[in-house]
Amino acid sequence: MIAIISTLVNLASIVLYFGHVKRHKTLSGFVNDSFIALIALGDLAVGIYIGTIFSYDLWYGDDYCSSRLEWLSGVTCGFIGVTSTFGTQLSLLSMTCLSVFRIFSLKTMLSFADYGKKNVLKFITVVLVIVILSLVSSLIPIMTRFEDYFVNGLYYSQNKLFTDSTSKEEFGNALNYWPAYSGFSDKDNSSNEMQWSFWREAVQHLYHDSESYHTRHSSVGFYGNDGVCLFKYFVTRDDPQWIYSMTILVQNLICFVIITAAYSMIIVHTARSSAAVGTNDQARNNMMRLQRKVTIIIATDFATWIPFITLALLHFSEIINADSTYTLCSIVLIPINSVLNPLIYNGETIMRDINELFCKPQKATTISSAVQSAKERQISLNQIKISKSADHRVNDGMEHREIEL
Repeated sequence: MIAIISTLVNLASIVLYFGHVKRHKTLSGFVNDSFIALIALGDLAVGIYIGTIFSYDLWYGDDYCSSRLEWLSGVTCGFIGVTSTFGTQLSLLSMTCLSVFRIFSLKTMLSFADYGKKNVLKFITVVLVIVILSLVSSLIPIMTRFEDYFVNGLYYSQNKLFTDSTSKEEFGNALNYWPAYSGFSDKDNSSNEMQWSFWREAVQHLYHDSESYHTRHSSVGFYGNDGVCLFKYFVTRDDPQWIYSMTILVQNLICFVIITAAYSMIIVHTARSSAAVGTNDQARNNMMRLQRKVTIIIATDFATWIPFITLALLHFSEIINADSTYTLCSIVLIPINSVLNPLIYNGETIMRDINELFCKPQKATTISSAVQSAKERQISLNQIKISKSADHRVNDGMEHREIEL
């Protein structure tokens, strides 16, 4: 249900954006709505991720344990991991840029008043940077070039020697007992043992006289660290990926701080402006509405990222083992933003357009009926006036004749 709501609401936001894009007379409104559309696009990707996880959970059911390694090393797990990371980063970076743009617009309102080439170029550059950063952040862990950092193990599905996801250390411990491996190892540089290509060749050498299915394998990568195929937020110093994971986590923390600071500045600036010019009931209501909206924005971001960051730091410090919380994070924390963001940023527009879509014909019919009734009443009144005027003329004529007689 969460996945369906997230997908539909964010899809509606994107469709409405393209429906309204030509209505903007200033670049400021266009930029604001474009960032909201980017947020919706990122949250739509997260909604697709959640829906895919639920679908595969229903598909595997009780057979998941026996199919766990096929799932973790499969293409689907890597794909939805990329989708989730791309969507999360795109949404968060877009929210950050939107908050900065809004506070900047308060200070220099005229800078984005028209569609100047310079302003349009700046905006396009920012959008490209956001999309490229999000895409690169999600794709780096699955690039073959970086497999020695991001691959956690190799899985040989039909090999009785390696029955689980096997790490480099486990390969070394197992193969050291095989004479064929000793000859292969002596022939090669021992420093290559840190590379996955070395261990693939070692297994290939070990089974060179056997059937090919013994060496058929797949990689359990960065996104295959848990069954929900989520970004590997919880790392320790023993993980080769810890620098990358902590870098992304710190980046997300910085984004949260910027969003909080920017919207706090907006509240302060609006309050000062209201105090300077005086306030009436309408202005006071607008101020309260703005404060509620800003509070919700900050609260939802806090509810999503602060638990992640806290758990990740505690896990990194080895105070707790947070690996078991991946499922909770994927079905509780991540959906918070993906479902609520379109309602927070674009809820009023969505509701207004829905009302126009479903209520406009009724309003038009009501108005047409009212106009028709008014016309009929006017015609009746005119007829009455004409009738009375005729009666007056007839009476006047009769009276005139009578006088003449």
